[in-house]
Amino acid sequence: MVESVPNIASPLVFIGAAGIGSRMGKLTANFNKALLPIGDVAVITQIIDSFPKDSRFVIALGYQASKVKEYLKQLHKDRELVVVTVDDYQSPISGPGLTVLQCRQYLKESFFYISCDTLFSSEMLFNVKYDQNWIHLSKSANSNIEDYTSAKTDSRGKVKKMFFKQKTDSRAYPFSGLAWIKDFSLFFEAIEKSINEGQATEMVSGLTRLMELGRLNSVFGDWIDVGTEEKYVREVQRIHEYDFSKTDEYIYFYKGRVTKYFGDEEIAKKRFLRAGQAPGLFPEILEYEKNFFSYKMIPGINGYDGLKSPRQLESLLNQLEKSLWLRQSISKIEARSAAMDFYKTKTLKRLEQAQQKVQSWERVEIVNGVSVQKIDEILNKISWDEIVALVEPVLFHGDLQFDNILVTQSGFKLIDWRQDFGGRIDFGDLYYDLAKLHGGLLFNYKEVKKGQLKVSFNSESEVILQIPQAQNLQDLLSCLYNWISNKGLQKKNVGILTGLIYLNMAPLHHPPFDGALFWKSKVMLGALCK
Repeated sequence: MVESVPNIASPLVFIGAAGIGSRMGKLTANFNKALLPIGDVAVITQIIDSFPKDSRFVIALGYQASKVKEYLKQLHKDRELVVVTVDDYQSPISGPGLTVLQCRQYLKESFFYISCDTLFSSEMLFNVKYDQNWIHLSKSANSNIEDYTSAKTDSRGKVKKMFFKQKTDSRAYPFSGLAWIKDFSLFFEAIEKSINEGQATEMVSGLTRLMELGRLNSVFGDWIDVGTEEKYVREVQRIHEYDFSKTDEYIYFYKGRVTKYFGDEEIAKKRFLRAGQAPGLFPEILEYEKNFFSYKMIPGINGYDGLKSPRQLESLLNQLEKSLWLRQSISKIEARSAAMDFYKTKTLKRLEQAQQKVQSWERVEIVNGVSVQKIDEILNKISWDEIVALVEPVLFHGDLQFDNILVTQSGFKLIDWRQDFGGRIDFGDLYYDLAKLHGGLLFNYKEVKKGQLKVSFNSESEVILQIPQAQNLQDLLSCLYNWISNKGLQKKNVGILTGLIYLNMAPLHHPPFDGALFWKSKVMLGALCK
């Protein structure tokens, strides 16, 4: 975080985040691109923290504005923010120029202008002058300069010509979207005049006027553009070996808090309600509103690192039996109905939604030397009635894999619990939690995130999977199987549910993890359901 910038006390910053993010593809189907996470926080948080801590912000919102407001309320209540909702962000006359003009009443002094997809090093703020207007340009080679507003400068750094998203020669430099607007009145007058004359509503008209008056300078430096799906994904991949995220669910870590986002408000509500079912194990929710909730970050060791011995795993199982897996008074009819919906109906729907992926995966007939049938043939052999008849109605976690288990000084804590079981929030299936643990041993998700999963093809129809597994795998499996047996439960049912879990996970993830889950599920289910 920038502590201070020379000669500027409490600088004013405008962030434009009203647009629909059309270049982001499916990532912004129901989401504002300013909230897309990079590393542990959203893009807009990275931008905010790049400016001095005493900065004041004017943030223009339009598309999915309510979600951005919720996010800012939960993560940036310590900042001085003015949020302006732009009504016509999708109209024919909309654009960055109109957006900033509608915020004019809050921008009555010199200010920083930045778009919501521009990431830059805050160090450059110490190396520029603030007694003149300037725009931030890059000298890095750019073969697609027509994607940007660009500028030509003279030997003194004065901007002499500007181009709006058009092909130019190599002497023009792309504009990052960061600028210092000292002469704000001239800037706004030019944009207003352009709009009144029916011209483009880009803010470049204001910059062009400053240039014509000889009042626009340049500063050079690198920046990270995350304004398209391709560029955003590239930056995420630069930070993470493998992107585990989903397009309708994100997690942020910031200032000692964990903030979860869910595209479906009903899911967020159910998770909030379920948090109170196991107060000693689930964290206390500090704030909740529609799509978001937050809780304090819990210091602890990831389950993959903290549960390496059978003794430790058995201790976890016994604690869960005592504090979480409490028997619920649910009728057999209700339990079996919810289980059929959760196990069979959900599986079939998810595969149907991912038909394009499934068709590609089905070309593989041999997995690690084992012949596999088509998924429809395998599913037809599953005895769904037997599975639902075995349901053990308990309070449950629902995603009990080792990444969601923390080993702390005071015991075990569980995070990222599931919202429901077949629509019910008052119970789940003990077998499902055990299958989640089982699946996390056979498939080490922590190592997958590090890029340790290897998938190779001998031919179009034969794949070799090198799946990272938990340390001390055989000892831990023996511990789990013994616990299951001692409780009078069926190990085979845990195995079948593990295969179904992999199958349901597959369509939600990116290659190569998605295909590996699908093929692993077919091997397991094919062996257990004959």
